[in-house]
Amino acid sequence: MKKFITVVALLALVAGSAFAGVTTSTKLQSQANYPGVLVPGSVTGAQTFITDITMMSNVALFEYVGDAYGLTVLKTDLGTFALSASPSLGDNDNMLGLNWATALEGMNVAAGILYGVENNGFEAKDDSAIDGNNDFTSYYDQYLGITLGTALKGDLALDLSLRFGMGSGQDLEKDLNADKSLNTTRTNTYSDIVIGAAGRLGLGDGLSAVLGVDYEMNSSSDKTKVQATNIETEDIYEDSYLTVAALIGKDIKASESLTVKLASGVIVESDTVGLYTYKTTGATTTYALGDTDTDLYVTIPLNFAVEGKLNETWTVNSGVSAEIATARASSVKFLEAADSKSVTEYSTDGYFDIDPNVGYAIGVTGKIGDLQLDLNVNPNFLITGPNFISGVTGMNLNTDIAVVYSWK
Repeated sequence: MKKFITVVALLALVAGSAFAGVTTSTKLQSQANYPGVLVPGSVTGAQTFITDITMMSNVALFEYVGDAYGLTVLKTDLGTFALSASPSLGDNDNMLGLNWATALEGMNVAAGILYGVENNGFEAKDDSAIDGNNDFTSYYDQYLGITLGTALKGDLALDLSLRFGMGSGQDLEKDLNADKSLNTTRTNTYSDIVIGAAGRLGLGDGLSAVLGVDYEMNSSSDKTKVQATNIETEDIYEDSYLTVAALIGKDIKASESLTVKLASGVIVESDTVGLYTYKTTGATTTYALGDTDTDLYVTIPLNFAVEGKLNETWTVNSGVSAEIATARASSVKFLEAADSKSVTEYSTDGYFDIDPNVGYAIGVTGKIGDLQLDLNVNPNFLITGPNFISGVTGMNLNTDIAVVYSWK
């Protein structure tokens, strides 16, 4: 499965001003997943441009968008600190993030770190517990990410971000003989490296543009060693992905109570062939393709969102998203020989499609004093109604929820 590498990484929070509300992921979801990198004050947008936390007041946030997420932002004499926690994030558990940012003459600077780890294991001790199958196991999975950012002040505000992330893991299994001597060892390892850079330019009058580039390299190894024969086999798999995203957005103040947002751009994704390397003690190294084609995808997204203020407490959020055009160019490869990495092009194909994949959403934001509540309403609930009317079961009123408390 090809991974889509977005220009954001979970790190921190941004606000348009000390008194502006926080734009949560829940609110963006209720606007059909409007691009957070284009929204000052969005949780997802500041996960890239971490210098934006210097613009915030103190914040405590809890959000559930598929997974739980917590965030605390504190202003101190030493700068602004942001601490985030997520029980589950991607392939890694127990993610913790810590950001620091401060304002200097003519610019803001920031640095952030994100770390997650999971570790467990088992060992059979008594003779009766040894059955020759996974008598010893250990597993770890960890991720470390570092982000650096700067924001240049001026008539054209420019934000720059550079990030590096590395994930790794190992699954170790040992089979023992009845006398507790080692029989077979199986070691499965993986590593992922992500390098990303992004820039955001504020053009004034509600207009902003973002350019982001991410490159990911993946590798995995499955190794088995039989102790009696001293024969070791290893299967290695390697591939890589590149994503470039350019977006532009415009906020239009239609009236005192209505704001309209428009965004579009282009997203380009490409990958390499997936290469297997097979190694066996005393045998010739051979190769095979796990992913035989290289693909280039081009997508033109379109987002339309509105915020309508009903009164001093409640605001209605809604939006529509679409992929107005998609294109793909693919090249199928094959290896020239089993003992060579050289590839030859077998065939090419491609397509261009103007068939918008339209999505829509609706939600509400409530503010009572310093407390903010965001809800992303299940659109099907609005169509079918509650269970006692429609008889439909297994459907939630809200798909996402966020609670935010802000103080000076």
